[in-house]
Amino acid sequence: LDIDSTWATQYNNFIADPEKFTDLGGFVEEMHEKNIRVILWATSMINVENPDYEMCVENKYLVRNGKGEVRPLHWWHGDGGLIDYTNPEAVAWWHSTMDRVLDVGVDGFKTDGTDPYIIEYQILTDAIGYNGENITYREYADMYYGDFFNYTRAKRG
Repeated sequence: LDIDSTWATQYNNFIADPEKFTDLGGFVEEMHEKNIRVILWATSMINVENPDYEMCVENKYLVRNGKGEVRPLHWWHGDGGLIDYTNPEAVAWWHSTMDRVLDVGVDGFKTDGTDPYIIEYQILTDAIGYNGENITYREYADMYYGDFFNYTRAKRG
């Protein structure tokens, strides 16, 4: 069962909307009893209205442009920044947010295509990671999809 984008209180905060899921863990358990796996829609974008956005900017948890700034990127669900998978602290924080749903039994994620938005940085300047080096589109896509796959597999088997 693939639950699409509006399942959370904010896009990609991994907190189930209580008006839609009063007991996400119970719902997942019920689906598992019917041999149905549950995956949730997610991307690597943190929107500007997310309460964690400023913390992510301040701690260099988001990819920056060639001037060292996080310029919000406009995507189909608002404006936000891309998680910087080159920053180990950003990845650890990101995993802790993913744990909110993985720990109640969610089987995985349907990762939607926000990786091409990194090209907006590359066209104008560069896409800079935590280590100060340019991140190519291919590198970002591999880190994004690879992290969701590998972390989920490590947590859920």
